[in-house]
Amino acid sequence: AYVTVKLGAKKDGTFQALDMKGVFNTGAFCTFGAELPGVCGAMTLAIYRIPHQRYFGHSVYTNCTSAGAMRGFGNPQGNLAMEQVVDMMAEKLGMDPMELRMKNIMKAGDPWCLPYPCGTTELAECMRQGAESIGWERRGKQSEPGSAKLRGMGMAVGTHVSNAWPFCVDYDNAYVTIQPDGSAHVASGVPDIGTGTSTSLVQIAAETLGLSMDNISLTYGDTLGTPFDIGSHASRTCYAAGTAIKAAASDARRQLLEYAAGYFNVAPERLEIKKGVITPVAGSLEECAGSGLCQLEEVKEGKGNSVTVSELSYHAHVRNKQFIGVGRIVPENAPPWHACFAEVEVDTRTGQVQIIKLAAAHDVGRAINPMIVEGQIEGGVAQGIGYALSEEITYNDKGRQQQYSMHNYMLPTAEDMPEIHSIIVESHEPTGPFGAKGAGECSLVCPASAIANAVANATGYRFKKIPMTPERVFKALNS
Repeated sequence: AYVTVKLGAKKDGTFQALDMKGVFNTGAFCTFGAELPGVCGAMTLAIYRIPHQRYFGHSVYTNCTSAGAMRGFGNPQGNLAMEQVVDMMAEKLGMDPMELRMKNIMKAGDPWCLPYPCGTTELAECMRQGAESIGWERRGKQSEPGSAKLRGMGMAVGTHVSNAWPFCVDYDNAYVTIQPDGSAHVASGVPDIGTGTSTSLVQIAAETLGLSMDNISLTYGDTLGTPFDIGSHASRTCYAAGTAIKAAASDARRQLLEYAAGYFNVAPERLEIKKGVITPVAGSLEECAGSGLCQLEEVKEGKGNSVTVSELSYHAHVRNKQFIGVGRIVPENAPPWHACFAEVEVDTRTGQVQIIKLAAAHDVGRAINPMIVEGQIEGGVAQGIGYALSEEITYNDKGRQQQYSMHNYMLPTAEDMPEIHSIIVESHEPTGPFGAKGAGECSLVCPASAIANAVANATGYRFKKIPMTPERVFKALNS
């Protein structure tokens, strides 16, 4: 991709105008070449409040390998250009890069790239926590005078999506069935491609139903036995499928409590389910004992003020009563936010760039499973490091791809990983399940930009082409 950015600001740092262009190599076939320029432009323009914006992006056919969808889907390309230009603007204005960003970032309620105002955002808090973690106050003071190894710090901010709407169609459906033994079966078409979806979705169902996770079974990714799902992409699985499952579980829970209310002579809203047990919110189920309406022997005999879901489910089962909840999503999108900070050391004798520490702070709404979110952050950071420093596809003069295996396509290994501080900044997103947003791709958007800004801070040289391999860095610093 070739991305150019022209940014205008007032002397006080207020952004006024942005002109951005992107040309993307889609290879011999279109594949995702039509959608990618739109995502690149929309997500890059979504970061800052800029009254005058223009973007033009298009894909071109070449005789190179066909391009495909990857984590970030066009967003890292635009972010790399935009965030370096923001740092250049800060330098020109004599401002701290973080101060300049704080002044211009998008705020809740601002108009932006999607057909409704910007929703919840804790990007400012992400920046504050990331800066504290990295020790931003040390920026510009790390290098020893006369040292061949130069240290610098850089930062970048960005956003992404929680599903594919409105860029393309996005919907989801789910079924939740209460079984005769009181367990629940969840059917969702979304696959788990290693992101932990099958754990998070069970958590959402269990929390909604008031059951333990070991009482939830999940069938997913089966085109024969589950509702249709458009796939695991656009950071949508927890947000979209989770919303549908929460709706289906809420529907099943409503049916269950209405059935319980009819037999206990208590209004459904006076009942709750916790840990698989139905109890009254106020009062006692003993109120209805002996009324003729309560048909559970334990309550009729005054032995208890609660009933388990398994007891009630079997009671319904023998009377041909089923509880089947259906849920779907209404198209929404709730972008997550990310602030990435990197500290690097550049060896001017070899051109080697070593990342000392990287702090990645994410507003993911409510973290349904913090460990899974941390894994997503660390995975995206690892890919971002490879994107910045080593991964590249090249062609010879006959148009043949030179990287044919993992032997010469240089992925970062465990040895290349720095200290990573994953920071989860929670907010409440009203459109997501229990306030959650997507978290799968945002972590790849900013690391390369932050690393490039850190290298520029250390060396005074700005790399406009990545990866920043030792050969390129050495040549640039010694030319």
